[in-house]
Amino acid sequence: MKDIYRFLQLAWLGGRDYLNEHLFKHGQRENDENWKDRQKRSVYPNYVKPVVSTYSDHTFRRGEGITREIDESRYASWTDNVDRRGKDADEFWSYAGERALLYGWCGIVVDMPQAPEDRDLSVADLETLGQLPYLIYVGPQNVVDWSVDRFGALNWVRIRDFELEDTDPDQDRKETETFRIWGRDYWRVEDKDGAVIGAGDHALGVVPFVPLRIEESDAHELAGVSFVYDFARMNRMVCNSVSVRDRFLNQNAFQILTVQVQSLMAAPEEDEARVMREGNVYEYAEGQLPPGFISPDVSGVAQHLDHKRDLILEMFRMASIQDVRAGDDQPDEKSGVAKSIDFMEQNSALADFAQSVQNAELAATRLWARWLGVPWNDDWGIEYPDDFDVQAFNMQIANALRVREIFGDIAPQFLATYLKRLATRLVDDLDDDAMKELDDGLREKLENIAADAGQSGREARDAMFVEEDDEDEDQRGNRV
Repeated sequence: MKDIYRFLQLAWLGGRDYLNEHLFKHGQRENDENWKDRQKRSVYPNYVKPVVSTYSDHTFRRGEGITREIDESRYASWTDNVDRRGKDADEFWSYAGERALLYGWCGIVVDMPQAPEDRDLSVADLETLGQLPYLIYVGPQNVVDWSVDRFGALNWVRIRDFELEDTDPDQDRKETETFRIWGRDYWRVEDKDGAVIGAGDHALGVVPFVPLRIEESDAHELAGVSFVYDFARMNRMVCNSVSVRDRFLNQNAFQILTVQVQSLMAAPEEDEARVMREGNVYEYAEGQLPPGFISPDVSGVAQHLDHKRDLILEMFRMASIQDVRAGDDQPDEKSGVAKSIDFMEQNSALADFAQSVQNAELAATRLWARWLGVPWNDDWGIEYPDDFDVQAFNMQIANALRVREIFGDIAPQFLATYLKRLATRLVDDLDDDAMKELDDGLREKLENIAADAGQSGREARDAMFVEEDDEDEDQRGNRV
């Protein structure tokens, strides 16, 4: 899988390395000099990265947010720095989730800092020293081997790592390849020759490794299926399509956009010289041949443009991304039913992604509690959003007007909730105090409207009853 992981990594990063490895080589009609010149001019239109980022952005920056209800005194402060490198929980799991989409899967090790060798420390001592379990992201390139039992639980996992000695700026960096093996009750570190250079025990009873997969693989027990593998291959076709059009225009722009100057230089007499008039019309003396030139057929370029557009739309369809479009690649207008289906498909794909990351974070948090010897409470939980604002904003505004018209008087609480969600999409960086002020203002305003509407309704009802009573009295009088 290393070659595939390398291709996916470059498709995500782009840059000169990607173009050097994945730009079409020159054909028979393109010499080495022209090929190198085209390679220097080429660019990589990267659609892989924004599509993958769209999933993490919706999950970690949209919707109602992520709730973590773990009633443990050390947990809240730990979520501000879960990897001992400054990443909070949202940032860490967003990073891991994007790589799981890209590669198909990744791993999370829940490790515990090693106690000093000269003395044994209790859990309370470790807490005092700030020694809490932490998360380590492990790319699939570095998970080199593993074993699972018949129930699918890990027996052990072997992870490649690199020890870097770089404490002295005046000395060369020294990088040593090592392998760390995690078992259910042990760990050890080996060099590349298999010699043990470190070992220890732990009391977890399970391997402290959590796989994060968006879609499980049928071929491997631990790995997953890349979300963008076929997508990235189509993106490569777009890149090469752009480069081929660039080559065509670079070689033929002169013939397409200009007239042979030599024919204009051979004008007959000065009073009969050819001139260019408004509208790009050449005039020349009677009896003289018109200026001749040959223009290449440009229909092939049009086909390349159509092909590129079709590829981009197909990529968006495959990724279930309907609200990410590019320039002139807008699809034809769809009916309301078709748009609703698109929104449901995208919301479902986002929810699947969020659910996968939620499951991985919950499993890692259970391991975190095991390291600390904290019994897990079944009432604890981590909830990711399962509903996302993926509709076009103009449609949400139209829906809001309909909701206000229908529910404004009879259900002000429902209308306030709906308008609050719409407001958070308009301004998604409101703090808690501003959000509470907005919520309170909406509810108070709508309750006043409902109260006024209710008072008007009661007055109208009383007036109607009064008219009915008067009519009954008149009728009784007439009968008498």
